[in-house]
Amino acid sequence: MKKFVIMGLFAGLLSAWLPPVPGKAAEPETGEEIFYCTDTKKPLDAGEETSNAAISKVPQDSDFEIDADGVLVKYHGTEEVVTVPDGVTKVGKSAFYKNTYIQKVLLPDTVTEIGAYAFYNSSIREIDLSRTKIIEEGAFKDCRMLEEANLETVEILGNEVFWLCKNLETVTGLEQLREIGYNVFGNTQLWQNYWKDEARGDLWIVNGILICGHHCTGTVVIPDNVKKIASLAFHTPDEIESRLEKVIIPDSVVQIGTSAFAYCRALTTVRMEDSVTRIGVHAFEGCLKLTDIRLSNTLTDIDRVFSYCKALERLTLPASLEKLGEHAFEHCTKLKTLTIPPQLKEFADNVNRVNYTVPLAQTIYVTDIAEAKKLEGTIKKCGTKVAELKLAEENVVLGTGSKFALRFNSGAKAERWRSSNKKIVAVDSVGNLYAVSTGTATITATIYGKEYKCKVTVK
Repeated sequence: MKKFVIMGLFAGLLSAWLPPVPGKAAEPETGEEIFYCTDTKKPLDAGEETSNAAISKVPQDSDFEIDADGVLVKYHGTEEVVTVPDGVTKVGKSAFYKNTYIQKVLLPDTVTEIGAYAFYNSSIREIDLSRTKIIEEGAFKDCRMLEEANLETVEILGNEVFWLCKNLETVTGLEQLREIGYNVFGNTQLWQNYWKDEARGDLWIVNGILICGHHCTGTVVIPDNVKKIASLAFHTPDEIESRLEKVIIPDSVVQIGTSAFAYCRALTTVRMEDSVTRIGVHAFEGCLKLTDIRLSNTLTDIDRVFSYCKALERLTLPASLEKLGEHAFEHCTKLKTLTIPPQLKEFADNVNRVNYTVPLAQTIYVTDIAEAKKLEGTIKKCGTKVAELKLAEENVVLGTGSKFALRFNSGAKAERWRSSNKKIVAVDSVGNLYAVSTGTATITATIYGKEYKCKVTVK
């Protein structure tokens, strides 16, 4: 008897010392639904909100995590056909990432956005995107079973949205497209077919965006309905022969995308109007024969644009330029003269190379030596000298009927040439003089807002 009494006392003391064991939550009444925090899996009291907006309130047995803003945060299911619940407005970042079960996804009319990497490397084969407006970076990257995409209402396509979708062959819509990122259709069957089928035409233009021009040869005049030249639009892979030689860009174009003309190995000449406000990195990289380029006078920043342009000898930077970024002229081994504007504020140390063993150029020309002293330290690091910009000749004597090429000492291209008396000597847009009759006239060249004069006597 004592033994049982002692055991009973011990059990009582132990139960008083240990915390109570929580009981099972009560089952909901018919029609009632219990919601759980997705991080703790604990039930929420009626009306209780979580402190973290990224934590959703979902039924305990649901495969969907949906936050308070209607974003599908994560799908945990294994169904082949997935119906996204009504009310979802966006498929969130990595929501179906590497899901190898899904075959078909049905979206409600309320979904207008697909987040970054939402279906990346998944087994999805079919999805209706006809009501989607924004598809973010890598959303369907490496979805190798996806064969078609309906993009009727899409306005924005981020970088690499369909990259590595090797079976993607058909894309419809795109009439509403406003922005397109880098390498959106790279390594797809669609892209490969464009290369092989010359019947598709030289230029693929959608809603003012020039997406592709891989079949272009000789001189190409970009149509004046084009507003943007997309990334990789004219980029030429090593295995394809480059036949584009000259590009004329009209004043409708405001943007040139990343690597747009990269490795166009036959390209020698580029003309662009002052409407272009941005040139993406690597835009002209590897254009091995590029020697003549006219840049827009509204550009403020050039960064990694002309790497490996090994034939480029002279370049006049635009009057508007404020920053010359890293590696802008990396491995431009023949660059002799660079004419820079007085407004230039930032000149990166490594404009031309990874190390400092090769000079940026033989000479950098400036309009005002005193003003250029603010960049003196950087220019010295580039291993080059500085000289003042001038006309190569300031007094010229010509015979009637003769011609003469008047140029700047740097080879810079003037913004304007004019003659004080065209009846004595005329001048064209590049500085060529034509002696008409005897007498004296003054030729004026304008660059960076400064005038340079040359006296011409015709005998």
